[in-house]
Amino acid sequence: MRINPTTSGSAVSALDKK
Repeated sequence: MRINPTTSGSAVSALDKK
């Protein structure tokens, strides 16, 4: 599975928001 910029960005955003 390749980490797409969208998925990575979403994960980072979710972690950053919390």
